[in-house]
Amino acid sequence: MGYKVLDSSENTHRAAIGPMFQLRPDGVMRFNVTATQELRKLGIERALVLWDMEKRKVAFSAAPPDDHRAYKVAYNRKGNGAQLVARTFPRYVGLIAGPPIRVGLQLQGKMLEGEIGPEFFSPPGKPVNAKAEKTGRRTGTGGRNNPAQAGEQ
Repeated sequence: MGYKVLDSSENTHRAAIGPMFQLRPDGVMRFNVTATQELRKLGIERALVLWDMEKRKVAFSAAPPDDHRAYKVAYNRKGNGAQLVARTFPRYVGLIAGPPIRVGLQLQGKMLEGEIGPEFFSPPGKPVNAKAEKTGRRTGTGGRNNPAQAGEQ
């Protein structure tokens, strides 16, 4: 089979993909063009990051400007991307440190939500990153917000 010359006008890297975001281990969430358009339609300048532990779903909804739990959504100048930084999110939910993961999003009412696959989570009792392996401590258990630990206090 021979080589094929790719035509830059075909714009093959932007195939018809739905809204999605990339989640890096450092908590940086980058939204694609379609997700960015949905965020703008919803009027999200500051977002609440919602987590459903049982279904492994993450959702983003608009937050009032004075809500201290909200994260700022930074839109790029061209309007074809957005970013949100929630540094503690990967540890809080127990994601395995590794390469960035892509999460598809769907519009649900006034939120964008997506499910993170089980393969990206550390099994209970196992460390989620190299630092935890060295110290023998598990991170990402949710701390005081973890329902499992609520009765222990």
